[in-house]
Amino acid sequence: MAQRVARPRLALMMVAAAGTDVVRMVNACDGWPSEIEVRTSSGWTPVDLYIGVIHSHARKPYELRFQNPADQSRRPIVARAGRVPILLGYTSQLDRPVCVAGEVAKRLNSDHRFSILFPDAVIQQAAVGGWAEYHSSVDEVIVAFQPSLLGAYLEVRNVLPNVAVEQVVGAIQDAGFVVSNTEQSRQRAIVAVCRVARDSRFRVKVMTAYDGYCALCGMDWGLIEAAHIYPATAPGSPDEVWNGVGVCGNHHLLFDDHMLFIDLDSHAVKLHPNLRLRATPAGQRFLDSTFPALSLPPQAADRPRRDMLLKRYDWFKNAYKWAC
Repeated sequence: MAQRVARPRLALMMVAAAGTDVVRMVNACDGWPSEIEVRTSSGWTPVDLYIGVIHSHARKPYELRFQNPADQSRRPIVARAGRVPILLGYTSQLDRPVCVAGEVAKRLNSDHRFSILFPDAVIQQAAVGGWAEYHSSVDEVIVAFQPSLLGAYLEVRNVLPNVAVEQVVGAIQDAGFVVSNTEQSRQRAIVAVCRVARDSRFRVKVMTAYDGYCALCGMDWGLIEAAHIYPATAPGSPDEVWNGVGVCGNHHLLFDDHMLFIDLDSHAVKLHPNLRLRATPAGQRFLDSTFPALSLPPQAADRPRRDMLLKRYDWFKNAYKWAC
């Protein structure tokens, strides 16, 4: 790994590798920071880029790092109004260039010398598959990605580590990015990762409201999912707790398949009669475990809104005739 590259030049190299449809250089300055704009699902986002070159760590041959400046130019990372600060290492020494992002929040307003350490396997994975993550011994989520996924990183960074890396990688692959790194696939990847981040934020809010328990059977163990009442694919569907229900995976499937009805006012639960007709003994036990009425969050403001249930049943007009 190259050890001496001027930070402004490094910033320009990263922007060129990302592509002008993803990143625009505004002012390279001295690289600590450079001013760039990054394209996200909401448009062009002003970013302060604090960048360093990735190089080997002498004590461990398999370990890599990047650092903040060592001399008098070592200024604190700051969060300026209207701008997003990001901390990146960069290397072009692989088949494809790779960025590695550290957690800015851990280093804001500090002028202490620091190193972001990670194994070389992380950037190898990102060079091949577009994205990889490493959880360090000091509880830091370090993310490696190809530069043209910088917009995707901005979409998801604030919900890490609540997003499983498999979800992000799957979204990137489904967008066609790994097979064909084109402008179209890059934009599809940003949108797909944005959706993953949105789902994660919603899940955290709903799980917190329902104390981590399934509102339909009481299941816990961190297996709870967030089901939209008025579906996320419907226009104007809000990612608010009162448009969601915390449920286990099995009840989520029943809800999405319109086999489970929640009354508008009493929140009484009805199951489709066909479920018992074809249920195995294990299935019968599962159906018997379903509460007669939804277990509601303790805070009234978090409880399902009547209008959201009404919108759901209007959206799926014919799917709930059995419940009438």
